[in-house]
Amino acid sequence: MTDNPNIADEGTEKMILGIPQPFGNHNGGHLAFGPKDGMLYIGFGEGGKMGRPL
Repeated sequence: MTDNPNIADEGTEKMILGIPQPFGNHNGGHLAFGPKDGMLYIGFGEGGKMGRPL
């Protein structure tokens, strides 16, 4: 716990979502809240290997 709201306590970290990414490419991602609905949107790469069609 800290008095500064801009500093996170590493000891309180909790994983809430894990997405396997078996290869070293196609792993980009983004988190954003919708400006109108306030919902959390998560985009991530499909984790495929090079040359594999979508």
